[in-house]
Amino acid sequence: GDRPARSVQRRRPSPEEEMDRVMREFDAVIPRLDIADLVPRAVQGEDRARALSDVVAELRRNFPLIRKVMTYYAMLGAVDSNADVEKPSGDANEAFTMNREELWHLVQDLRVLDKNLHKQLVDIIFVRANWTRDPGSGMLVEEEGNATSELVVHELLGVLCRMAAAKYGPANKRLPTSEQLSLAAMVGKLLQE
Repeated sequence: GDRPARSVQRRRPSPEEEMDRVMREFDAVIPRLDIADLVPRAVQGEDRARALSDVVAELRRNFPLIRKVMTYYAMLGAVDSNADVEKPSGDANEAFTMNREELWHLVQDLRVLDKNLHKQLVDIIFVRANWTRDPGSGMLVEEEGNATSELVVHELLGVLCRMAAAKYGPANKRLPTSEQLSLAAMVGKLLQE
């Protein structure tokens, strides 16, 4: 006769398996990171490649935490904060993207705003993150396959890099070149705040 349906329980991944999954995600999204314009034009060749790879290393080191933070703030749009239940009208993808309001909550909680990094600049950074540079023309274009104006993971990484450059870059221009922070150091400093 009729047998009761067996429920299939998924095994929770071990911490090592979860870390491996997160780092595979990082490796998949990092090629889409568009931050080359943040490295001064005077830095060329191997020095430019090293500057960008140092930023990638800093982001890699902090990616597990960045991913958790993104998930937390992205959930603000997917969950009704009054009832702690999913919004019936909410898009399931909202839990994996950050809109401007969710980014603003993150920025406020980080307490990183100052004279160099102000609200209007954060808005500009948010908009810039949703565009990518065409490799052929160098022009900014809408990213293919990303029809939303919300941030996906690689775009949030770009936002963090741009916020770090804005916050720590302008003041450093008055310092001798040897004392200026590298982009990787700026990103690291922002992530440690």
